[in-house]
Amino acid sequence: FKITPYPLNEEMVAIENQKYTGIAGEPTGITVTHAATTQNITLKNGTDYMVVKDSYSQNTEVGNHTVQIEGKGDYSGVVEASYRIEPVDLTDESINVEVSAEKEYTGKTLKPDVKVTQKAADRDITLKEDTDYTVSIAAKNENGASEDAPKNIATYIVTITGKGNYTGNIEEEYKIISIDVRKATVSDVKESY
Repeated sequence: FKITPYPLNEEMVAIENQKYTGIAGEPTGITVTHAATTQNITLKNGTDYMVVKDSYSQNTEVGNHTVQIEGKGDYSGVVEASYRIEPVDLTDESINVEVSAEKEYTGKTLKPDVKVTQKAADRDITLKEDTDYTVSIAAKNENGASEDAPKNIATYIVTITGKGNYTGNIEEEYKIISIDVRKATVSDVKESY
């Protein structure tokens, strides 16, 4: 007699939530299980099933997605399985936040330099302010500095808040410091006798 391959079904497939990277990649954490009569059998990727490459090529944004799983060897058929791409928290180990520690007083508004990057697969992604995160600034002490307009000599708290594909927030200190008069130059001095 002939043994026919066992047909896959959606209930056999479970996929872990994925972390946002902005890159269309094969989902990780796929488990395909065959509940046989005597025991559960965990299928092997590449031997018992494969992930259809074209089925995840557009899955880059945060949200619910599907991918196709195709049976191989002792298994047959193609099923669609659901998974979710989750936003990345700014405290995640893949995120790097750099905030300039200090700037010298000028009498003008001096916002800190902020750079946020994410390590994803084989590259770094530079996040965009107002698309991926927002920045707010508040004086740490009482000296009359208004939010988002630091110009007085003081210590400030810079809050970077995730937006869109990112979530959570990080706080960093930033200072406006006194001018070092040893570095000052004098110009436009008129001679008088």
